[in-house]
Amino acid sequence: MSVAMQQIQIPIPPLNEQIAIANVLSALDHEIISLKNKKRQFENIKKALNHDLMSAKIRVLKK
Repeated sequence: MSVAMQQIQIPIPPLNEQIAIANVLSALDHEIISLKNKKRQFENIKKALNHDLMSAKIRVLKK
């Protein structure tokens, strides 16, 4: 590592601010997991409906 890189000072927020940031990021992680689970459920429903449509278990009526 160069000397210039070693001399760079990076400010660190106070502990309470670090905890607040961590809490926000944790909540976002939980929301992402929840949305991924919902997406997977919708994909499974779509696959099942496509299967039923293609196997003629569900009929599509014309109006």
